[in-house]
Amino acid sequence: MEVDPLEIDVEEQVEYLQNNIDVVESSEKRTTWRDELAQSLP
Repeated sequence: MEVDPLEIDVEEQVEYLQNNIDVVESSEKRTTWRDELAQSLP
């Protein structure tokens, strides 16, 4: 059976992210910045 190197890489990345990112939350400051940025784009 052949091993797909890309599949291994994705599995390693998922494992890395699961081990290092605990919580991702939006903040009011980030939301305001994102909204202002969106409004300023043509």
